[in-house]
Amino acid sequence: SISSKKKSYTFQKKNPTVLCFKETHYLNVIEHLLETSSTKIIGLVRSPFAVINSWLSIPKEFYPEWSIKEEWKNAALKNQNLETHYFGYTKWKDACFMFLKLKMQYPEQFCLVNYEDLLNNAEEEVRGIFNFLDLSYTQQTSDFISKSSSYQTDDVYAIFKQKSDDFAWQTSLPAFIERNIKVDLDFIKLNSHFNWI
Repeated sequence: SISSKKKSYTFQKKNPTVLCFKETHYLNVIEHLLETSSTKIIGLVRSPFAVINSWLSIPKEFYPEWSIKEEWKNAALKNQNLETHYFGYTKWKDACFMFLKLKMQYPEQFCLVNYEDLLNNAEEEVRGIFNFLDLSYTQQTSDFISKSSSYQTDDVYAIFKQKSDDFAWQTSLPAFIERNIKVDLDFIKLNSHFNWI
């Protein structure tokens, strides 16, 4: 089942044969998994403006005593030099470039999804993901997509959110971060693939 503080949703399962889980850490092991197993990976890429803004706005993730100017780019305090951690703009770029490479090297095992596409056309994108994973897309899944996007909760970790776009960062991301990202050559290259701005 999937739940938040105020809402839950239970999936009916018969003889499950697939294990699926979400992970924002340990991206460093993806290539090894693809090389040594038949594992399939869905790489979800989101705009750096939205990613950084989200991270900065969650006190459990970005401690209030930390300096935004010192942390936003390399996230030294959050990453603690751990190769398993992917916080901050530099690690976001590393993950994006890795995902693009893996999509080319392992097209049968690695599916790259743009968060904005998922947000704008959830049912079509999820159908594509299910097809990639050789899973049946059922009414239960369709119902879950409808329900999860029709209910809003204040829990920052919740999946139940009414969200029509990914531009909340435009009113809260510090302007110096936006400026720095927009002129970064790596961002310009990645933006040519994903069209965030």
